[in-house]
Amino acid sequence: MSLSLKDSGIIGEDICAGVNSGFCVYYRNNSLSRFNTHLNNCTNGVDIQFYENGTLKCYGNNLCLSMDTIVKTEIHRFDTLTLQEEKISVTENSLVVKTGKWFYYKPNGQLQKIEQWDKGSLKKEEDF
Repeated sequence: MSLSLKDSGIIGEDICAGVNSGFCVYYRNNSLSRFNTHLNNCTNGVDIQFYENGTLKCYGNNLCLSMDTIVKTEIHRFDTLTLQEEKISVTENSLVVKTGKWFYYKPNGQLQKIEQWDKGSLKKEEDF
């Protein structure tokens, strides 16, 4: 079974209903690598990934869960303007997890597997 984005119904006018923003990542050849939606600055909703040749790799939905505890992470970043390394503290109080059905495809476009998720917990996996 093969499915194009047009056939999937996940790209269209409804994709941005109630969404604050979308986020795109591109390969060096300028083809789209990933698109996901954000709500209140957290990845929430549609997540679509592509192979470098433009073939659909996988798609599904993410859910942004609030956490009771705040996670602080220190990351190192190199500032290309000042040529200095910086330490940045990142504070997070949310966790992004898979939810609902996720569809995975082989590079040739054939369906590889379907996963069923419930708030970050894998419930069912079916290989093709």
